[in-house]
Amino acid sequence: MDLPIIQDKKKSILKKYLYILKNVIDRNLNSVSVDSLTSFFEMGGQAWSFGLNSSEACDFLKEYNLTVIRDVGASYYKENYLKPIERNLAVSQIERIIYAKII
Repeated sequence: MDLPIIQDKKKSILKKYLYILKNVIDRNLNSVSVDSLTSFFEMGGQAWSFGLNSSEACDFLKEYNLTVIRDVGASYYKENYLKPIERNLAVSQIERIIYAKII
């Protein structure tokens, strides 16, 4: 089920945020592809400096008056966004998407 940007009865807008897993930022994942990707961005001067673990996302966003509606990963994005438009693109497992509502 897709969650488009909508307005509810309270006129609150559903927002979409992308984040990188904190384990990637802290280099706590044993993955050659993650290390390669991180190094690639660092060489280009775009090193990641912030990430979240999925378990921390609710508390983090609450500080900004947001509440999490859904937290999804690569398989959800591929199935609900890329497949319907017949796009076969690689989606990284280190990226997550949060749908949140202003509280």
